[in-house]
Amino acid sequence: MGGGRFDSSTYTAYASANTLRVDGTRKAHTEIFTAHKVNSKYDPKNIGIRESVDSPTSPNSRPIIVGLDFSGSMGAIAGEMANNQLGVLMTKIVEAKIISDPHLMFLGIDDIHVGELEALQATQFEADIRIAEQLGELKNIGHGGGNGFESYNLAWAFALNKTSIDSFKKRGKKGLLFTIGDEGVPADLNSTHLRQIFGSGDIPVLNNRDLLKAVGEEWEVFHIIAEQGTFYRGQGDSVRNQWYKLLGKKALLMSDYTKVSDIIIAATAIYEGSDIDYVMDNIGDAGTRDVVRHALFDLSNEIAERVTMTPEQHRDHRPGMYR
Repeated sequence: MGGGRFDSSTYTAYASANTLRVDGTRKAHTEIFTAHKVNSKYDPKNIGIRESVDSPTSPNSRPIIVGLDFSGSMGAIAGEMANNQLGVLMTKIVEAKIISDPHLMFLGIDDIHVGELEALQATQFEADIRIAEQLGELKNIGHGGGNGFESYNLAWAFALNKTSIDSFKKRGKKGLLFTIGDEGVPADLNSTHLRQIFGSGDIPVLNNRDLLKAVGEEWEVFHIIAEQGTFYRGQGDSVRNQWYKLLGKKALLMSDYTKVSDIIIAATAIYEGSDIDYVMDNIGDAGTRDVVRHALFDLSNEIAERVTMTPEQHRDHRPGMYR
């Protein structure tokens, strides 16, 4: 999948028709995601392979997966993505020529460890308004556990086992995978979890580090830590350090979820080789720059050791490029 081209005016019309109330105010995420059950076409048990393939309209395709935490505390971010951020994300990536032909997929993530059998949903890869339509068809699961994490690693398992991407096969360009949530690193998946989600015993059982190593052959994996989330506000030090130890500089802090697209765009640009000062200079307003700077302050610092920092050091630390 991935034909067509994203058109911002088409998205604006779609968003206005589907995410606004009659009085013009924005709908809450519970009003946007109204499905009462997971659509069978987004259930991994019914998915063979999700393909991001080149086409006449997308000759240099590049896939981006955005895994949204659909547990109770994080549904607002999914709503913000439907309301505002999807248009920002696709339009800015295309206009800034960060990626020529982006193909976007959304995953809806909950917690398989508490028996949530709808813990993963997956759209197609799309390059046009169809991705907005599919995002709106996902079910807002709204559960989560009480164990300090959601099953973000299901996104890694899906990318490893259920995707085929021309960007890597033809050009050696990895896909970009972002998960977003306010909780800690999930416990390893086991064979029962994988069978429950994927409906097959053929998915290899890997611990988190081995899973990341395997999926990292074709995907750059990031996690965006949502600091506004309820869990993070109570356990922020633990959440932050868990992700830093696992992902290092690819664990990104998000102090304002209405800027999530700007964080994704900036991280993508830097990993595509853009100068970090140039990236920062081309972010619109001072408030957004502050949010992005907070998220990416040492993204380009190959020797950063964030896991050893106290919260005060983390907050105050700025490499020279940001001073």
